[in-house]
Amino acid sequence: MTDTLKSHQQDWELLGEEDPLWAVLSDAQKRHGGWDPEEFFATGVSDIAKLHDQQLVPFALPKHRGKALDFGCGVGRLTFALAKKYDHVVGLDISSSMLRRAEEFAGKRSS
Repeated sequence: MTDTLKSHQQDWELLGEEDPLWAVLSDAQKRHGGWDPEEFFATGVSDIAKLHDQQLVPFALPKHRGKALDFGCGVGRLTFALAKKYDHVVGLDISSSMLRRAEEFAGKRSS
């Protein structure tokens, strides 16, 4: 791993431990644990809906969507939203701490 990539990974590991929701969706008023998880994940649903409406629908893509990849998924803000529209979604991230948080949120969302 290059020094630059390793440094990038270390930065995201730290952010994933300290303030993962704010690191993914930075808002000065939400720093230091200020995001309500439901509000945070609702922004992902809204953003994916806008993307589909503005970018995908005009191109008359099929209604059935099989697979999606969320590269740099962080804690899963868009991954969970994509899961409502696709049969199979994979989230990838450089940070294991972000992925752990995503797994925690996934467990809370399914229960």
